[in-house]
Amino acid sequence: LIEAMRIPQNPLDVLAQQTVAAVALDAIDVDEWFETVRRSAPFATLPRSAYDATLDLLSGLYPSDEFAELRPRIVWDRVGGMLTGRPGAQRLAVTSGGTIPDRGLFGVFMVGSETSTGSGQAAPRRVGELDEEMVYESRVGDVFALGATSWRIEDITHDRVIVSPAFGQPGKVPFWKGDGIGRPAELGRAIGEFTREISSATDEVARARALTGGLDPRAINNLVAFIDDQRKATGHVPTDRTL
Repeated sequence: LIEAMRIPQNPLDVLAQQTVAAVALDAIDVDEWFETVRRSAPFATLPRSAYDATLDLLSGLYPSDEFAELRPRIVWDRVGGMLTGRPGAQRLAVTSGGTIPDRGLFGVFMVGSETSTGSGQAAPRRVGELDEEMVYESRVGDVFALGATSWRIEDITHDRVIVSPAFGQPGKVPFWKGDGIGRPAELGRAIGEFTREISSATDEVARARALTGGLDPRAINNLVAFIDDQRKATGHVPTDRTL
């Protein structure tokens, strides 16, 4: 079974990464870069408005103060129509490639400490990240270990945890949950259809079907027993038509 390939349309996070990489060494023309990007399949329908909005974000034009901790990565000369990279753009392009989905992690920030964002504004110093469930089970005043230091929770907001150092105090160890590998829809339907054929057939027909599917006698016995146990326990067998 070969799953169908779906090409993401207009992934702006990838556009931002590639733009930073493109300007890391030399300046590029804004219009020429737009035409270059549109020649690739994922960006064939990229509207100019989305392109310009991405450049706004990269150059530090943010919609509100909530983005103050973000640092501009490029310089957009709107008069000359040129894009150039800021210091550190090349290193960022090399070390930050790829796309990672938002896993709902809470940023951990030290209370009372501020670092420059490069745009004249200040932002709290970031310490690390915590899992959403870990934060849900924590309360203000709790102490936890992160890195080689213990931290006391001073405040919990909708997306971050504010902490202060708690040197020498024992703290609970945080936990994170890994992401399981998803099953393609095509594979799920194929497994459900195969299960339906086996569960709805007589024992002889089911074993013959499993044999044609490439299973050896031991695997066939295990499969038939597994489906029988499922039916006895719940009265139904999940298939592509029944949950």
